[in-house]
Amino acid sequence: MANPAVDPNAPQNIPPHRDVRDGIPMQQQAGLDKIKEENTREATDNEVWPDALQTKVSEIEGEKDEAGNPKLEYIDTEGGKYVQLERDTNPQLYDYLNRVKEFQGSSENKEYAELQADIHDADIMKRDGDIPGLRDVKFAEQYKDSVLIRTNDGKHTVVNKQLAPDSFEKASELAQTSQGIRDSEKDGYKNTVDDVYSNDQIANAKIGPENEVGPGLIRAEIPVGGDDVRKVVVAKDLNPNLYNRLSGSYADFTDQDGKINDARKDSELPELGETSPLDMETTEKVEGSEEKLTVSGLAWRDTMTKWKDGIADGSIKGDDDRAKLYNALRGKTAVDDGMNMMRLDIQTGKSTTPVNNLDVAAIIDEAKLDTKIADMLGSEAVQKDYRAAQDEALKKLPDADKVHDKLSEMAFSEDYVKHIADLKKNGKEDIAEADIGRVYENLAAFDEDEAAKFAQSTMLNGMTVDLNDIMGDPAKVSDENQAQATKDAMTVMMSTLKKGGIDIPRRTVETMDKFVNEFLGDKQQAKAFNEVLQELGDKFIKNGQLSEADLEKVANSNDKPIFKALNEKSNGGALSVIAEMNNNGMLGSMGGAISLASGVYQLTGKGGTLADTPEERLAIAKEFVSFLGAGQHFVNLGTNITDKTITSGANKMFGLDKTLPQIFSSDQATPNPKYTDAVGDAFIKNFNEVLDKAEIDGNTTLRDRLDISEEQANQIEKGMKEGYVKDPKLAGSNALTRGVGATLRVLDAGANVFGGVADTVLGGLAIKKGVDGNDPGGIASGALQVAAGTFTLAGGAAQGAALVGSTIGRALAGPLLGVGAVLGTVAFLPFMIIEDEKNSKRMDAHREDLRNLFADLDGQGVLMGDGAKKFEYLDEYIYNYGQRDAPDDKSIFDYRRDEYDFWLKEGHLPSPGFDDVEHHDYDGDGPNLDSQMD
Repeated sequence: MANPAVDPNAPQNIPPHRDVRDGIPMQQQAGLDKIKEENTREATDNEVWPDALQTKVSEIEGEKDEAGNPKLEYIDTEGGKYVQLERDTNPQLYDYLNRVKEFQGSSENKEYAELQADIHDADIMKRDGDIPGLRDVKFAEQYKDSVLIRTNDGKHTVVNKQLAPDSFEKASELAQTSQGIRDSEKDGYKNTVDDVYSNDQIANAKIGPENEVGPGLIRAEIPVGGDDVRKVVVAKDLNPNLYNRLSGSYADFTDQDGKINDARKDSELPELGETSPLDMETTEKVEGSEEKLTVSGLAWRDTMTKWKDGIADGSIKGDDDRAKLYNALRGKTAVDDGMNMMRLDIQTGKSTTPVNNLDVAAIIDEAKLDTKIADMLGSEAVQKDYRAAQDEALKKLPDADKVHDKLSEMAFSEDYVKHIADLKKNGKEDIAEADIGRVYENLAAFDEDEAAKFAQSTMLNGMTVDLNDIMGDPAKVSDENQAQATKDAMTVMMSTLKKGGIDIPRRTVETMDKFVNEFLGDKQQAKAFNEVLQELGDKFIKNGQLSEADLEKVANSNDKPIFKALNEKSNGGALSVIAEMNNNGMLGSMGGAISLASGVYQLTGKGGTLADTPEERLAIAKEFVSFLGAGQHFVNLGTNITDKTITSGANKMFGLDKTLPQIFSSDQATPNPKYTDAVGDAFIKNFNEVLDKAEIDGNTTLRDRLDISEEQANQIEKGMKEGYVKDPKLAGSNALTRGVGATLRVLDAGANVFGGVADTVLGGLAIKKGVDGNDPGGIASGALQVAAGTFTLAGGAAQGAALVGSTIGRALAGPLLGVGAVLGTVAFLPFMIIEDEKNSKRMDAHREDLRNLFADLDGQGVLMGDGAKKFEYLDEYIYNYGQRDAPDDKSIFDYRRDEYDFWLKEGHLPSPGFDDVEHHDYDGDGPNLDSQMD
């Protein structure tokens, strides 16, 4: 149907009739309003969260709570009604709805989620939750701020940054790993989950660095026989054993120890040779040699001797990990060097004769064996015995006390923290992590508690360095954290002004409050406001109170278009707030407060996750800095922190000048401009009271999350105060109790996303490598344990692991306890078989012992598919022929292939003159038993 003609003479732009609103007649509008009212209800504290794609969220004009949070209205996608919600009623749902608003404002992310929902019936993750592990994922990809995950059961889920920010970080890493595997497969690499390789194969492989193609991935080209090379990509979460062995081999190949030494030379620190007791020679010698054993070698020799005796007397049972490892190491020795087997002897009756490594290699699957050994080195029982032997071995180390003193002095020095920070800054994080691991390992050899204190001090000092670095370069703070800190600080300022006792007109306070609540919720506006506040604050600190012209000159400059628009939109409110702070001496201190808060928020990753309210978040920032300030090296490591807080006056606003006057008193630096007498003292007093009343103690919520008792939480607090705080008066008082709680909150919120020295410490202690990919709280738990000074490795698990729910002890044991040295000392493993010509029972016992050994190895799954049969054949073959009867460069099984096949079929060795297959004496090793008897 054609459009109706338009009369050119008809009047245009006719104003709406007084009975028309929004294009709808008032009578009809009234009816719609009544229908909506009948279909609107108030929210409760128990609501089904609406679908982010189906609902619509809006703010109810003119309705806000005391904190300035607007009342929200949304459509209940289940019940079809409008629901109105105040934040206090259901804070989690309220925050979710705000995230939905942000999500729906991003057309790209919303359209992507809608597309996946239409095509794959994908669920949209509404809140932070568990992300599936790599083993359970078929496919994952990232698009903008969304990640699509498809699990093996066909379920699709979209994880969006706005809706589930913490889960998005984990999902993004998963997508990068998944993409890295796909890209590697296109390049001809096999994603290996169950493959096993021998130490020799790994030693000869071409290995790339960790995380080169994706988080938790390492690629290698491994020789598998002849000229064949297998290209593999190994994921930490899918094949942790092989991943750790490849990464360890890469470190050896790249001479990591040499790099550590070179870096230490540059920092004028002692080299590894001066501070590594496990590699130093003892007074003990290798039996039958003048070669001296190292501490590690001696410890392993004595450990295995103890196991041999325990197995013999029955105190160590066959199903004990120690017995299994002992047998596995015996198998390893046989694969490397061959072994003695019993034979009939024409002179002595019975004796032993050697078979070579080629014979044993046909029986034992060396790749499976090496994998099994690497895994069992993490056994609790194994480590407990090794540590006891290591303690005794250290007593045989000359000048052990001098070595210990030099190591301790370096480990706890300010110079060492700066050394690690410099390596991190210069892109040498792998060397920094390796150095931390070596120092921890060496200290633990002398004193596990001291090693725990080293981990604690290095991480907390590292957090000081990280915060100091951020405070020295505001550009490192994200827009999100800067905006959050600005809104929080200004909100707390308004709470302070409303407390009374401050001589500011009520109308002025209302104007400021309106501006803060209505305009600083927008990220870009809050950022623009803070930039002007910081610039003027710096001028205020330098010159004292500024004139109105000074304020307008900065605020109206052409390079601040967002602030100018904000000021116009708020009818001059933005500049009015700054002018009032200037008039009453708060301008510099508010800028300093925002800088400090935004620095802590940035350290955490996302400051909004620290707590629910602005008062709580700001209080956490204050108390966290107060706790860091009590550390031994804070004065020199935290210069940017102290300078900014003291010169701006934020030290007084946060009460830091009273908590730690020796550091944060204004006497420690050039005095900042005074607050006006009429306002300043009251403002400071009220600001401190607001923060001091805020609930920041993380123990209660952490206890629930980590399932620990109040007593255990108190142990954490005690460990943090006594281990990190060097002033006994402070450590023994309750002054820093809130600081401990705040630090725990920072660690719990930020450990997964730390990016500075603190992250390097967690990497050096192998916490991130040890935590399972399906355990998102594991890294935070490990970080809390480090901060508490209880991160020690004893008996196969991190001491106090139950304290924080950590499951990383077994994974950490290998790299941090020197157990890798066992593979270099298996030559010390004594078979201790006495060649007794008169005692045939001894020989029979040896033969039975070998049979039991290979039966155990078969039970451990480390023999070739036909390995058990081959051993049975080899046992009968050597016993009857009295020697290998084969060339040295060929295994018996290759040289006697027809005879072995005959034995498999007939069940006995060929008999001369009776069987088609005949055994010919090999001339290369002399006459065999048959020839001697002839």
